[in-house]
Amino acid sequence: MDTIKNRLINRIIRTIVYSDNRKKDIRVTYHFDREALKDKPIILLSDHSAVKNFSNIFADYFYVSDNIIPVIGNVMDYAPKIGPFLKNYPHVSKKMYVTDFKAAVQMVRYIKKGKSLLLFPEGTHSFCGMTHPVSPALGGFLKKFRIDVVLASTKGAYLSTPFYSKEAKSGPVEVDFFHLFTGEDLKEMDETEIYDRFMTHFEYNDFRWNAEHRYSYTGEKANAAGIEKILYKCPCCHREGFITTGNNRIICGNCGNSVTMDDTYALYPSTEKDTLPFGRVDEWFLSQRQELAEEIRKNAGFLLKMNVELNVLNEDEKSMFKPVGKGEVTISRKGVTYSGTEEGEAVSFTLPISSMTGSSNQYDIYMVMYRDNDTIAFDCSSEKPGMIVKACGAIEELHALSDSQWEEALRRVYPLL
Repeated sequence: MDTIKNRLINRIIRTIVYSDNRKKDIRVTYHFDREALKDKPIILLSDHSAVKNFSNIFADYFYVSDNIIPVIGNVMDYAPKIGPFLKNYPHVSKKMYVTDFKAAVQMVRYIKKGKSLLLFPEGTHSFCGMTHPVSPALGGFLKKFRIDVVLASTKGAYLSTPFYSKEAKSGPVEVDFFHLFTGEDLKEMDETEIYDRFMTHFEYNDFRWNAEHRYSYTGEKANAAGIEKILYKCPCCHREGFITTGNNRIICGNCGNSVTMDDTYALYPSTEKDTLPFGRVDEWFLSQRQELAEEIRKNAGFLLKMNVELNVLNEDEKSMFKPVGKGEVTISRKGVTYSGTEEGEAVSFTLPISSMTGSSNQYDIYMVMYRDNDTIAFDCSSEKPGMIVKACGAIEELHALSDSQWEEALRRVYPLL
């Protein structure tokens, strides 16, 4: 509910976050006259390069408008720390990677009431500090509302809180706000033109950006710690699931090749006998993604199997999910098939690949999906590091085989070999 009390709480929380941000090296720039948009209803779009982006953007745009309704993944209503707060805070809960008519209706109602919306079009955190695919349907979505659109673009946010470790690092983060569209722009432009302009300004790559700037990012853990969660394939022997880390070294347990990462996230061969065809993490990630896409296109019988624990949303607020069974997930052109148990009974069901463009990855553990109207999550923690990232990528690539719009979005970010 949007009450005076809630708006007061909103102001207090966002002021606290804003003040905390000022203690860090967060550099905020507005590339437009803030007074011209002050308290006007807008759609605020932001990249999702890091977990902290939500608080950074939400707090920093506060001084232009305190009338913003965030659109967030529905599972966050069940997050132990955030869920209880969200129960009394105006927001839109949206199912991820699927069509959600209920959420769409809520967004329309808020806009008609003169509210603003905060959205993260990628729908999930970036795995590797570069743009995650955005559906071209965004162009039609923005054109429907025909109100001012502001883009929040970050640089260095992923490096300050990497997806694979979640540890906060000390280092610079740049936040730039752009007045990307006026209502008149959206009225005159077609959906494709809107999408193209958005993507041109939206695309980011933190590792490429810092290869130019050479800023240092430091924390209690080495920067390489945990990177096997996203870099699952050795670029030398091409075996999967053998990458380990120690201090700032990334080591393949199969062939022994070793790579060193410095405090700018640059990569170097550890010794003269070691090799590395890439100098950046995003190049390594892109290479393994391209190989996955090639495999899926050439092999009609592609299968990816994982041992998982079946989970449902937890209502008691102690944790986001609760386990209800164990079994095996098989990802194929047909869909995502689960065979195992649920509440002590043997079950088997398939979620069609045509019904989802991807899967949200929560905590590097859960793949979130939807069975009918119910949210389920597959706990993949028993698998080798990085397999959940491969699985999410496989679902995206498989869906693209029969969806030309999604194929366009993928290839814009992940070009084929």
